Amino acid sequence: MPQTISTPAISLASRPWREQDLLVDLYTLEQGKLTLLVRGGRRLSSKLAAHVEPITLLELMVIEGKGLPTAAAASSRNSYASLKDDYEKIVAAGWALKRFNRLVKEGERDDKVFHLLSDFFALLNEAKAEKDWYDWFAKIFVALALEQFGYGPALDKSHEISSSLYEMAQKTFSRAEFKKMNSWLDRWLPAAIENAL
Repeated sequence: MPQTISTPAISLASRPWREQDLLVDLYTLEQGKLTLLVRGGRRLSSKLAAHVEPITLLELMVIEGKGLPTAAAASSRNSYASLKDDYEKIVAAGWALKRFNRLVKEGERDDKVFHLLSDFFALLNEAKAEKDWYDWFAKIFVALALEQFGYGPALDKSHEISSSLYEMAQKTFSRAEFKKMNSWLDRWLPAAIENAL
């Protein structure tokens, strides 16, 4: 018998499935990473498609039964419009999402990771900075996600990386400190991501 679950979720990615459907990768508060079937999601008349587009915080109702979990209903809570309207922000968010989606395993659940992802989008949405800062902030997010998954000492005190995205968003660095930290992230992240996979 099918079971219905209601949960907050963040949409990570979507891809076409068969003729009219979508498969959507989400990170949910209740079940962690979940691949969901959105029936008719590719139709112009779809009521769910806009609510499950990538980089959206939503309230989701899922029907679990035979086969893939299916979206029964969805309602956007935050579509991060300012982030999606800014090319440099969307590039930084896309870079971070691609890595996050590869790192997190299906069914892996962690409340702190959900809130870290939600905070990342909220802070990036509100930020007014230069491209370098958006790219740096995306790297900080991935480093903190890796730390939360247990893949390394991302919180290197010599580079003043805090465990809070809010603290990192408020910090001010000299240009030299910023370049030093960014350089360290550029060296550390690829190896840490490869090690995690």
